[in-house]
Amino acid sequence: MEQNPKLETMKKFYQFGRIGVGATAFFAPRSFARAIGLSPTADTVNLMRLYGSRDAVIGGGQLLAEEKGGARQWYVAGGAVDLFDALALTSAALREGGGSMRRRLFIGAGTALVFGMMGFFMAGTAEETIWDDLDAELAKLAETTPIEPGR
Repeated sequence: MEQNPKLETMKKFYQFGRIGVGATAFFAPRSFARAIGLSPTADTVNLMRLYGSRDAVIGGGQLLAEEKGGARQWYVAGGAVDLFDALALTSAALREGGGSMRRRLFIGAGTALVFGMMGFFMAGTAEETIWDDLDAELAKLAETTPIEPGR
């Protein structure tokens, strides 16, 4: 099935964007933490590296799965973690007294929300999943296997 070239470009932007954000959070955790409104404490630096590795792996999985099949699950995973990130950042912003830190937290939450929604949109455009083949095989099996009463 032929894909829309604009959709393909958006998918690549999303995949490489996720890898880039992940790499930035992993390799420059203090700067990344400040950019999204968090204080770069030792704990925050460790969390940024964890989130960075997670995002880079999900972006890489999305990129590879587009070629091999099964991309839908990777997009759903990315969308879900982004929505949870948005909730966490919103919670932190609401606890923050005010000022530029609070604004940056809300901007980070909004960005995560947009990426989360994009992830679910991309999941809806993914061609097929590894489960589609299994569903087809089970349907064939159900058609050809007689069901005996009492079993």
